[in-house]
Amino acid sequence: MKKQLLALLFLVIGVSNLLAQAASVQWDCVADENPSTTVGNIVAQPLVGSNFAVRDYNGTNSTGPLAGTHQRWWPGKDAAGVGIKWGPETKPLDDRYIQIEVAPKAGNNFTITKVEMYMAAGGTSMMRANVAFATDPTFIPATSIADTIKLKQGSQKPEDTVIVYTGNVEVKSGGKFLVRIFPWYTGSNSNSKYVYLQKVSVTGTTSPGTSVEESSLPVEFNLNQNYPNPFNPATKISFSLPKEGFTKLAVYDLLGNQITTLVKQKLSAGTHSVNFDATNLPSGVYLYALSSGSYSSTKKMMLIK
Repeated sequence: MKKQLLALLFLVIGVSNLLAQAASVQWDCVADENPSTTVGNIVAQPLVGSNFAVRDYNGTNSTGPLAGTHQRWWPGKDAAGVGIKWGPETKPLDDRYIQIEVAPKAGNNFTITKVEMYMAAGGTSMMRANVAFATDPTFIPATSIADTIKLKQGSQKPEDTVIVYTGNVEVKSGGKFLVRIFPWYTGSNSNSKYVYLQKVSVTGTTSPGTSVEESSLPVEFNLNQNYPNPFNPATKISFSLPKEGFTKLAVYDLLGNQITTLVKQKLSAGTHSVNFDATNLPSGVYLYALSSGSYSSTKKMMLIK
């Protein structure tokens, strides 16, 4: 009996290996934000920034594996066209990042085994970066790839900082794999400091998988009451989306001033949740508002310290 079970196990493993196919995507970052090469049953999106933008492709001080041209990212420009200053900072900001997104094609699962990217600091030795990944569009929970890396200064050291993650992360059909680079600058306030980025790649395998059943998706929009409520200092906000769409979840004070944005991106249909940390806020009543498509809803929550 044991020999038969072992034979069956080896057969299953053999069939799984036959069905698995190599899959990879690479963003060269030398001309635009689009994927440069995509192999296998996956779909990759252009690189996007949240409160962070591509300035140009002129990173000549940092050679990298694909020669001199890099994307140079910075906080962007204000309404007058002047570069936005950043720094000094003591930690990354949750809403400022560069996002990498890849997903399996319908009917496939995607197992990610390696993430790699080349980065450097433009004109400073005071640039830092944190990198994390998640499989939920709200980016909760997130798993760290690199925690507080000191980026090499391109003008002094031509080689880039190489950030590599190896693991075994499975994304089911209908899901997404998201990587976010959180750059931060510890030097004096400046609008001339950049992050060089080049040759970002995600590698793994795909295999046949079952998509999420439509019947398991929410049938209507819903913004739930935060829990716990009252809270101190953190609480969880959950909501349901019956269809994919650009979604925003933000927190306001009673005068209508926006305190923070918790979600501001396209989300898939389903139930999502996000944590709100009010450590730095005074006690009081706050509002949280959800909008997605034509739907909008607002609820109150109470912080008691």
